[in-house]
Amino acid sequence: MHGFFYPFKCVNLFFKYPKLILYSIVPMTINMIIYGTIFFFAYNWLIGSSSGVIESKVSNNIIVEILGLLLKLFSFFLVLLLCYFAFVIFGGLISAPFNEKMSKLIEEEEFGIYIDDGLTFFSELFQYKRRD
Repeated sequence: MHGFFYPFKCVNLFFKYPKLILYSIVPMTINMIIYGTIFFFAYNWLIGSSSGVIESKVSNNIIVEILGLLLKLFSFFLVLLLCYFAFVIFGGLISAPFNEKMSKLIEEEEFGIYIDDGLTFFSELFQYKRRD
């Protein structure tokens, strides 16, 4: 149950280090713009395609209207689910550079750990192994 409250406990870090807000808002804004646009166009394309088939092939009655409404609802949740998966996968890639900057800021300011910027992954791993 403690894990649920960690985000609420860490909100004070945003107020203590305002640069974290910038590092958090920039990738979230980029992700929201990209996936909002994808959702908008995908949903409109899917609804346009399905409504064109329903309207041209079937006569209008109450059953067709209910099925059309259910199809729109199903399409909405399907596109929402696909955009969620895309957001989780690609959102991590977009926010990765910002996560590194946030981690470095917290390590330096909160814990006093200073990391050289010029180290590659393998040289950092080698230094870590050498210290152990």
